[in-house]
Amino acid sequence: MKFSIKQSILQKLLSNTTRAISNKIIIPILSGIKFDITASTITLTGSSNNLTITSQDTDIENFSVEIEGSFVLPSRYISDIVRKTAEEWIHFEMIDTNLLLVYTNKTEFNLKCFDLIEYPNTYYIENEPSFHIQTKELQSIISQTVFCVSQNESRPALTGLNFKISGKELVVIGSDSFRLSQKTLTMNPQNIISQNCIIPGKTAQELQKILSEVQDEQIEIHVSSNKVLFMFDQIKLQTNLIDGTYPDTTRAIPEVFEIEIEISKSQLLHAVDV
Repeated sequence: MKFSIKQSILQKLLSNTTRAISNKIIIPILSGIKFDITASTITLTGSSNNLTITSQDTDIENFSVEIEGSFVLPSRYISDIVRKTAEEWIHFEMIDTNLLLVYTNKTEFNLKCFDLIEYPNTYYIENEPSFHIQTKELQSIISQTVFCVSQNESRPALTGLNFKISGKELVVIGSDSFRLSQKTLTMNPQNIISQNCIIPGKTAQELQKILSEVQDEQIEIHVSSNKVLFMFDQIKLQTNLIDGTYPDTTRAIPEVFEIEIEISKSQLLHAVDV
């Protein structure tokens, strides 16, 4: 296995995939990033027990492959090396069984790889029913709701965002039982589906960060009975859903209020910040 890749491209791929690496590692190999190298595609995968992220680059001007192959590197070590490298290109060469040479014109590192056969197989639910929305719309929806999710694990359902899809309407709800934020979006779906699921709040936050760094485009969302898959910008992010039933919040927002006040949003924000 031997290839070269631009430092900026590899850093972007690592930035996406390392978000799936958990601080509480049960299986040692899940602290690693899997590299799949072909003549036309560089693919990186990071995974935990609940979240898997794959990020690809297919622009052959960004990399050059002499020998194809796959390997798994400790995410912390390779991330530090790439982040601190000032050279435009980084070169990789397998010099022995599970021993990888990573080098530039000025630096050289020998990294021991994990045993590739131990890395779990990744299966994405791309055949499940799907719907599409714009990435910027989803980013906005998450940012306006995820801050309300609970940090208390005693009520697992409230640690996630409730996504309710019915026909052309998507409703996203976040609540910790004291606060509630609800956002409704009208879509133009290609496929009419009906789903009610709970996406982990921590996963939603990581998704929001990735979405903030991509161009506005359509994101394809697949939902099964226990997983949800987000596909956009050569990135696949799949997470387990939270098992359980989200509390009924339909009566939480009154239809009639005793007092209503209109105020400038900018003035209110300024007053709160003072």
